[in-house]
Amino acid sequence: MNKHRINLFAIRLTQSTYEEILSFESMYTYLGKVRKRYILILIENTKNLVKIGLNLSKDG
Repeated sequence: MNKHRINLFAIRLTQSTYEEILSFESMYTYLGKVRKRYILILIENTKNLVKIGLNLSKDG
């Protein structure tokens, strides 16, 4: 795989993970604050992954 294809794969992976976590978060919004806090941390981490993926694609 060349660098460009690897970057596209990374972006697709992070975006699909981000979408899954968003739907996961909406399913669990009604639960307690502790669990919701964990979900929000997961979302923040995924947003950071998406930013890294986008930055990688710009470098490529």
